Amino acid sequence: MNETPKRGIRIVESNLAKKLETEEFLEQSYYAEKQSLETPLSEPKIEPLAVSKGLTSLEIKFGLLFTVVLFAVLLLNVHSDLKLSTSSRHVQDLNSQIQTTEVEIENLEQHVQELSRYDRVHKIAEDYGLELHEKNIRNLSPIE
Repeated sequence: MNETPKRGIRIVESNLAKKLETEEFLEQSYYAEKQSLETPLSEPKIEPLAVSKGLTSLEIKFGLLFTVVLFAVLLLNVHSDLKLSTSSRHVQDLNSQIQTTEVEIENLEQHVQELSRYDRVHKIAEDYGLELHEKNIRNLSPIE
């Protein structure tokens, strides 16, 4: 029987200790709240914000100048590209004309060779009653 009351006392003691701890905690939090309400709030420090004033007139002028120069360079690039393509087409046309002329020259040279064959010239001469005098013939070579 002795043990039972001791147990009860212990339970009571532990409950009392918890109750006291809870009361102390509540009192401390109450006083902490009261002190925080009683102390005057310090005014918050107001720091000026960095305000952007926008672009200055000098920056606007440089931006405008840069834009104009860029536009001029683009126009110059397009113009030179057109000139290059026109010149290239003109060169191709000239090369085509040169090739056509070279083919015509070769055809004419071949035609001259056919017309100046000895048999043909001799036959035409006989048809017209011409005679060949070997001592009057001189061979000339073309100068190149």
